[in-house]
Amino acid sequence: MIYALHDLDFDRRSGLSSIPAALGPRGAAMVSRALHVLAAAWLILAWRAEPRFGALFGAAIALTITLLITEHVVLIRRGLAGLDLAFFTLNGVVSCLLGLLGIADLLL
Repeated sequence: MIYALHDLDFDRRSGLSSIPAALGPRGAAMVSRALHVLAAAWLILAWRAEPRFGALFGAAIALTITLLITEHVVLIRRGLAGLDLAFFTLNGVVSCLLGLLGIADLLL
C-alpha cells in the first residue's frame, strides 16, 4: 500500500483501480495503518498460540510494531520523499528481525 503511492499519478491517468488512486494518499495511509494494526495483532496471537515462541520472539514483535509506527511517522514528516526509507529500508529490517529472532527463539 505504501509503495503504491509512488504510482498514484500513473494509476489515476491510466484509470487503474489501486487503493491509492481510489482513496488518495491520506486514505491509502489510513488503510495501511489499519493493516499494520491487524498484522501486529496477528503476530501477537501467533506468539501466544505457539508455545515454542518465547521472550525473544515477543521482543521481535515489540520492535516490529515500533518499526511499523516509525514507517508512518516518516511518511507523515517527509511525505513521498520518505517512501524509500519507510517501504524498503524499514520493511527489510522488519522481515529480517522477525525471521531471525523467530528462528533463534525456536532453536534456543
